[in-house]
Amino acid sequence: WVPGCIGVEGNEAADREAKKAALHGSSNKWDLPKVFCKVLSVSVSAIKKAFQWRLNTLWDDMFGSSLR
Repeated sequence: WVPGCIGVEGNEAADREAKKAALHGSSNKWDLPKVFCKVLSVSVSAIKKAFQWRLNTLWDDMFGSSLR
């Protein structure tokens, strides 16, 4: 927030829209540009991380209580 922006109509409008979004949650799907309505793809690094997490969980389940 910058005090020098008080009274600047573009800034005031942006503030109103930001407050509206914060109070009312998600935007109506029909009001958004099509580019924002697509399902996002999953990155390779996210897939690898999820796989590694699952592998570690399975390892803990199988061998975590082993005395060796």
